Amino acid sequence: MNCDFLNGIRIWLSAAIPSDVAEDEKKRLRAFIFAFAKEVFGRHGRIVHGSHPSVRDTLIDAAREYERETGDKAGLVLIVSRFFSKDSASHGIDLQAWNDVSIERVIETREELPSPNSGESAKDASLRILRDTLV
Repeated sequence: MNCDFLNGIRIWLSAAIPSDVAEDEKKRLRAFIFAFAKEVFGRHGRIVHGSHPSVRDTLIDAAREYERETGDKAGLVLIVSRFFSKDSASHGIDLQAWNDVSIERVIETREELPSPNSGESAKDASLRILRDTLV
């Protein structure tokens, strides 16, 4: 579709697929996310996502297909916490591959070390920074 009415508009997709849902429901959710992403990309909008692994790969697949079909990079903006990207192999993170399909470079938020009195883990503190960056 060549309708530009989303041209430049950023849509924050706050999403994750719960691990405890049935596999057929996961497939339906992924199919919806894929179709939604392709529609947004086709209308020149941008999807901003915090790189949750249950959704991220579907968005990347949609971006790759969009690029194959149009020759243009998809309006995908991924944000990832350094807490995860520092050990990229164990978290399925390939920043270069993500950058290859995205119109904007991946945004890497800093890893936070919690203050001793906060009661917040390093992971939770780092995710808080990522979420604050999204909004």
